Amino acid sequence: MFAVMRNFSIVALLLGLVGCDQATIFSSAVAEPNIAQLPLVGDASKGWRLAKQCAECHGLDGASARSGAPFIAGLEQEYLIRSMLAYRNGARNHADMKQASEALNSMALADVTAYYAGLETDWQGAVADKQSRSILWNDKARREAQHIVESCRSCHSQVNRYQKKEAIPNLDGMPAEYFIPTLKSYVTGGRHNDIMVNFKSRLSDADIYNLAAYFAARTPQKSQPPEAGDPVKGKIAARACAGCHGFDGNSLNPHIPNLAGQSFRYLVKASKDYRDGVRHSQLMQAPLQRLSDTTIVNLAAYFSRQTPQSQLHKDLASDKAFNPLADGKKIAASCGGCHGEDGNSRKAGVPSLTGMHVKYIVRATQAYQHGLRQHP
Repeated sequence: MFAVMRNFSIVALLLGLVGCDQATIFSSAVAEPNIAQLPLVGDASKGWRLAKQCAECHGLDGASARSGAPFIAGLEQEYLIRSMLAYRNGARNHADMKQASEALNSMALADVTAYYAGLETDWQGAVADKQSRSILWNDKARREAQHIVESCRSCHSQVNRYQKKEAIPNLDGMPAEYFIPTLKSYVTGGRHNDIMVNFKSRLSDADIYNLAAYFAARTPQKSQPPEAGDPVKGKIAARACAGCHGFDGNSLNPHIPNLAGQSFRYLVKASKDYRDGVRHSQLMQAPLQRLSDTTIVNLAAYFSRQTPQSQLHKDLASDKAFNPLADGKKIAASCGGCHGEDGNSRKAGVPSLTGMHVKYIVRATQAYQHGLRQHP
């Protein structure tokens, strides 16, 4: 009886979705997984093909949680549909999710949510803070970086005249999780720059790791004041960036760069390059493709004025013990009424919190605090 009522509720949600063009069906070389036999609305096999669009962040297993995306494998289908509709109608604010939801008609939405709701993927766990911070304690790596670091600082130095005039990013305090793959992309040809190309044959994997250790350990500094743009208008436009880069440009995810305090000229150039297809990232091109030059300049004016923060440095500098499990357990007692004991929901339409990616829970909670998500 519950399954019948549950399916009726899901169908009612789908009937409220305005039809769109039929979503594109994608193929994949990955072997099609077995879908759990649950009373779901939609065709999970078709949903598997559609899920290729979601895989960059969520993975085909629903547990990859790239870019701080939430764990969605096995979540209630009703909750998944409600969430997608919320992104579509603006109740939740995330440019990529809005675009994804608008590209699905009612049947496609039923199919892809049936696929993810039917998965039984085990949670792999969040990245431990100790692992993220370990590079800061690697004195040997920082010492071994000294032989090449001066070549970097001739352009990237905070006080270097060249950096003030050119679109060159600040590197101090940059997390290794972002620094390493970014620098490797210049070596492999994924990114191109007339100056960086000179390092293509000079940097080994060990050199790149050592440089990441050197710059991650440095305290980030705010860049020079921007010479153009309206930071007030930029702050309004920056709401669309908050989901990944943080409300003030300080990212919660070490794989996503901080924008706070970054070089104004660099932010303008990087944003235009993504918008115009000079640099390639599906996550960046979608939100930037409709932005005017003026809006991009305003965004850069806002983010470059913000104070950069390093959660790694903040944790290490604290003289007060931080026990997130014990402290979180106390706070979570107030969540049990809706989300269930120990975060395991028993209510239709209310998500379980147990097993969700730590960065997603932080971002989602902040979104409710700042009014970017609405819930009665």
